[in-house]
Amino acid sequence: MGVWGLAKTVSRRLESIAISLTDALPPYRVVRGTLASKETSPDGKCYFHVAHAKVEVDAVTFGMLDVGDMLKVRYTRRDRAINIDRYVPLDGGE
Repeated sequence: MGVWGLAKTVSRRLESIAISLTDALPPYRVVRGTLASKETSPDGKCYFHVAHAKVEVDAVTFGMLDVGDMLKVRYTRRDRAINIDRYVPLDGGE
């Protein structure tokens, strides 16, 4: 590996770090609504469809929540869930 190859490798790693840090910093997006559907991709990632957003979630969360649950989801710029609040309607209302 020459100098240019090393420079490209270092550049790619720094770019990856910058993207990860940017994704982790606020402001975050928020969506509220019912969990419309759940899906898994061929590569094993789990997704929720809430209102207009497709949000990536972990496997444990994917198994715990059901379609129809009222949710408030805070997620990153790259559509990864940070936290999910589930709302239980009182007396049939929100």
